[in-house]
This record gives sequence, structure tokens and C-alpha cells, in this order.
Amino acid sequence: MSSLPNLSLNNDWVCNTFELDPDLYEFAHDGQPVADLRAWACDRRYDDGWAAWLQKTFDLPMTDVCINYTLRIARAPKGTVVSINGTRLGEMNNGNLFEMDVTDYVTLEDNVIRFRVICGGEGSFGDIILEGIPCA
Repeated sequence: MSSLPNLSLNNDWVCNTFELDPDLYEFAHDGQPVADLRAWACDRRYDDGWAAWLQKTFDLPMTDVCINYTLRIARAPKGTVVSINGTRLGEMNNGNLFEMDVTDYVTLEDNVIRFRVICGGEGSFGDIILEGIPCA
């Protein structure tokens, strides 16, 4: 059985960089656009004691068939926390492939995927794909 077309989540992100110290909690950049997440790096001025929230909104296509959705992140900076629609899905401790069925966490409209990344951490982002797979 063939899968439906993949939805690339590589482009059109927004970055908010913030102070990790809860007593000093402040944003350095509020809503800076990130054209391609695979080319993103935290501003070096904020390496020590700062983190970034990277966020993207997306909608899913309406279909006439039952579909399950799998999120595949080829690579991410070590320690990246992944969430969809406010639900924390996990942390990428080794920085390599993250793959998870997210069917129960996505809707047709107004989805938000977020990554919390510690600035100055090891690694970079690879392809981020949401794959639609027909239900068995």
C-alpha cells in the first residue's frame, strides 16, 4: 500500500530566543522568521544561558480516507524538545532520527509544531516530514 504525499515542515518557521534564568525571563528576538530550519543556527550572542522556541503552523489536507500521521525528524540539535499542539512528544537526546505516530495530536487546521533548543548545543536540523499513511 503506498503512502500519501509527504508534508515538508522544513520552511517558514518563527524563532523566539529567550533567557533561561526564570528570574530574568525575557525575549531577545520576538518572532524572527526562519525561512529554512535546516539552515538555522541560534544567534551566537545568545549561546550561554539562552534557548530558542522554534515554531511552525500548518494545516492538513482533507481526505476521503482514514489517515495516520508519522512525524519524522532526520536530525536536530542535541536536547531538542519536540511538541505538537501543546503536547510534549519527547526530547532528542542523541540528536538523530526522531520518528513518532502523531495521529492523535494533529487536526485538520491550526496545528503548531514547536522545538525548544538550547543555544550553543551540538547539531543542526535535518529534514522534518509529516507523512500521511492510509489506515490499515
